[in-house]
Amino acid sequence: MSDAQWALMEPLVKKSGRGTGKTTDLPLRDSVEAILFKARENAEWTQAAATMGHGVGKSLMSRWRRWSEGGVWEQLMEALADAEAVPAPEPSGFQLPDLRIEGTVDPRLLIEDLSVDAHTVASSTTIN
Repeated sequence: MSDAQWALMEPLVKKSGRGTGKTTDLPLRDSVEAILFKARENAEWTQAAATMGHGVGKSLMSRWRRWSEGGVWEQLMEALADAEAVPAPEPSGFQLPDLRIEGTVDPRLLIEDLSVDAHTVASSTTIN
């Protein structure tokens, strides 16, 4: 993410712990980048945390869950709605036709839970 995009997002995120007054050591910008990496690459939380060079997947997932449940993730996506799009990486093994994807990251797709069916979520999501 660019510095300009981060400038829109930084005021929206808050460094918070687990309600004990303890703050987490995961840098905010790195956390947002890792969560976006997870969404783009369909990666595990541990893989996303590894992109930051510190922390573990559980800590990153907890941060995302707090942001999602508190409405922060939705605010972040709204803040980036008019930002310049970043091209999606080419998947290995096959080529996609030329297309333009716009929208937000549906938080339900970041949950690693068998009770969430990605196909159901995708079919209920509209892309403009």
